[in-house]
Amino acid sequence: MSLGLWLAMAFFSLVSAQNRNVWVEFPNTVNSNSVTVSFRPDGEPPEFMAVIVQTNDPMDAWQKDQRAAIERWRSEFATNRNARPPRTSPPPHTNYFEHANWVPFSTNLIVDLGPGDGKREILHSFRYKGETQSESWGGSSIVVRSRKPFIVITEPRAMVVSQPMIQLKGYSPVPLMSIRYDVLNQNGIVTRADQQGFVNDQYLDPVLFCFTTNYFTCYDIDLSPGTNAIVLYISDDAGNSINTNLVYVFTTASVASGPSLKPVWPEDGDSITGSAFTMRGDSE
Repeated sequence: MSLGLWLAMAFFSLVSAQNRNVWVEFPNTVNSNSVTVSFRPDGEPPEFMAVIVQTNDPMDAWQKDQRAAIERWRSEFATNRNARPPRTSPPPHTNYFEHANWVPFSTNLIVDLGPGDGKREILHSFRYKGETQSESWGGSSIVVRSRKPFIVITEPRAMVVSQPMIQLKGYSPVPLMSIRYDVLNQNGIVTRADQQGFVNDQYLDPVLFCFTTNYFTCYDIDLSPGTNAIVLYISDDAGNSINTNLVYVFTTASVASGPSLKPVWPEDGDSITGSAFTMRGDSE
């Protein structure tokens, strides 16, 4: 699967009994603790709207210190009326939807996602003119990931190679959106600029029900004799970016001899005619 440059978005509509729609759009993954949610009415616009942010992360072990994570969310709930307290087991019986903060409808709303990284649920509802209560709530998940991605290089395993071309392979524990690289020779001259790498495979986590580990390859990288620096530029689906330098030395000094060839046809001593022929053989 080749890597496409696209931004994953949650995009859906909330439909009322009068067939009034509001299209809601926000990214699936962000690298900060706030997000702009866009609302696009289809037909009559609502008069009021409300948004609630819910987290289950402390109970789902997204945070290492669950007690501290729960306390941060309780503190957040005290000052952020859009935040719902972290769910416990069993869930609280209080109907927090009754205490939602209703504001005049607008097409864009900056939503505070609360402290820490992890998964959230953005829930929203609308009231139309003349309505005193909401008919329904809709929503979707969003992931906050502020940590920069890291990569693991699996091939080539050796930093000194005897082949003039390599296939650079590795993986990242998070989905990748962009893989680019430059190649510089031992004199610091760029021999290949702004080349693209590709995601070959993705792991679908059956518990989280989302793609996590991405496996990638940078194909057919030509090396110059001597030391080569490969500068990788990586961006993940949350918009976090890193760059890293890899060094490979191309030399044939350790190669004692080339491969031996065993002729298959024509065999030694055969007589052939014509001005040209195709020779076949095996490498040993």
